[in-house]
Amino acid sequence: MKLRSSPSIALCLALLVGACHDPTSGQPPGGDGATPAAAGPDLSGKLMASLRGRLPDIQVDRGDGDTVLVKGANDIQLTLNLDNLRLKCRADPGACQDAVEAFAGTVQENLRSLAADTRPTRDMVRVQLKDEGYMQKVRELLASAPADKAEDNAVLAQKFVADLWMAYVLDRPSSTSLLTRADMKKLDLQEAEVAALAISNLRKACPAAPARPLDDVPGVWAMEAGDSYEAARLLLPELWAPHKARMKGELIASAPIRDAVLFADSEDRKALQSLQLLTEQLAAAEAYPLSRRLLRWTPAGFEEYTPHPVP
Repeated sequence: MKLRSSPSIALCLALLVGACHDPTSGQPPGGDGATPAAAGPDLSGKLMASLRGRLPDIQVDRGDGDTVLVKGANDIQLTLNLDNLRLKCRADPGACQDAVEAFAGTVQENLRSLAADTRPTRDMVRVQLKDEGYMQKVRELLASAPADKAEDNAVLAQKFVADLWMAYVLDRPSSTSLLTRADMKKLDLQEAEVAALAISNLRKACPAAPARPLDDVPGVWAMEAGDSYEAARLLLPELWAPHKARMKGELIASAPIRDAVLFADSEDRKALQSLQLLTEQLAAAEAYPLSRRLLRWTPAGFEEYTPHPVP
């Protein structure tokens, strides 16, 4: 089967979402495109060399701005944004080459999947939480696509609570991509069915919300499962009922980053203040934070929470 231009958007969206098991691609592109000194003088050249070494039959060129253009078999054409890779190299210059190789590996895996026209299955449909900035990047990417591909490339997302969005994805073994209307056609899936299917699959994949108290922050707990669906577990209120049962007051949570949820007892004023401070610190330390807002657990789901001023 000959692939048309739509796979370009599919891979871009895959790199935007980030792989469930590949932390090298877990954030959308951003930044101003400047070249941090720590990233080296020619990060594009490093990535191009790695891609050519892995895939000698593809064509790799420099694109506009901070991008690399890839042309592969079956008319697949990709535009790779390097902003997130530069941030990784700036954060840890000693690991920059490893980050380049990991990024190239993700591109290689997705090219193979696209060239083989790997069909999605319904059990791949899940949901992740994203912030408004991320969704804006997705909208900009989709707006740059050819007009005749707009319908197939369209993705599904809806507001969750506060500044968090529910984004529907396809979770493959090596990568995760946003669910497009073209995918829905392959799955014979109607828009009205997506939310229920995604939540059902998420519930099967994430049956618990394992948490531990933070030794250095008394009263604050962290939920980290290591599967990139920590924040998404906020969509499963039943997972948090056992944690709520241990508390005197309300369970107050935050998701400053995708890979961790923090929570505390509303009756523990000091812990609640620590929760707010830690949320701000984690969000500030991330190139692409998720949310600084606090959420209150209810049996029906999480709601935005505004703490009362300290008297």
